Amino acid sequence: MAKKTSQQPDLLPVVNSPIRGALWMMSAGLMLTTMSALMRNLSADLHPFQIAFFRSLFGFLFMVPWLFGSGLAVLQTKRFGLHLTRGMIAFVGLLMWTSALALIPVAEVTAFSFTAPLFATFGSALILREVVRARRWIAVGLGFVGMLIMLRPGFSDLQPGSLLAVSTAVCIAASMLIVKRLSATEKPGAVVTYMALFLTLFTAVPALFVWQEFDWVVFGKCVAMGAFGTAGHLCMVRAFAASDASAVAPFDYARLPFAALVGFILFAETPDIWTWIGSAVIATSAIYIAQREAASRKK
Repeated sequence: MAKKTSQQPDLLPVVNSPIRGALWMMSAGLMLTTMSALMRNLSADLHPFQIAFFRSLFGFLFMVPWLFGSGLAVLQTKRFGLHLTRGMIAFVGLLMWTSALALIPVAEVTAFSFTAPLFATFGSALILREVVRARRWIAVGLGFVGMLIMLRPGFSDLQPGSLLAVSTAVCIAASMLIVKRLSATEKPGAVVTYMALFLTLFTAVPALFVWQEFDWVVFGKCVAMGAFGTAGHLCMVRAFAASDASAVAPFDYARLPFAALVGFILFAETPDIWTWIGSAVIATSAIYIAQREAASRKK
């Protein structure tokens, strides 16, 4: 007869960590895609700047219970200026993101966001003075080729929405570089809280200048947008906690088929073949970069 133990059984005993990480990351993709779809839908009733404010406000409010549980000590920091800089960059990026979603298909905005790791690699070499080997530079170059395939300069008119989406990716990359700096001295709770707080404060200003009246249905969508955004980021944190970044990062690209499906069902949007080809090239290069970065950290 097997000897009983007092140890609590694992809630998911047959699922190993890499699979859990993949499931959490795909859940994050579904949540964040739903948030983007709500942003797209709300653009018919609200100005993009107002949408950005409600995204920030309700995202922050859903964090308040955690903040009370953690206590104000989570706000202790020695690098307030760096938090502020990241908040300003994220503020600009969010305004461009919501504006892009009002102009071009959800899947296309999502695909352009995948270029963020490419810009981050470029910035890590120029700004952080990190050593980037030739193979990673080749991967970055291929990723930018993928971006050009989607933009098709010279073959079609450059869409303002596409340029906004690429600019958003640059802001995301800059934020990633700042997080690298902050992670050396700051607690994760401080990094997350200051980001949410600054975004709420900053987005309130432009929203006041374009404020539009809305009904309870629109209000409910705004609340849901904040809930899905917060849930998506929590799922992403869970994913990286469950397994190595190189193992779960590829599953982030599940956001593209999710976005294509949601865009088709809700908005009758169909990504063209160039969007699929370009995003595949970008995803391949970004996955390679993630794997090389993970390998270099283990050395």
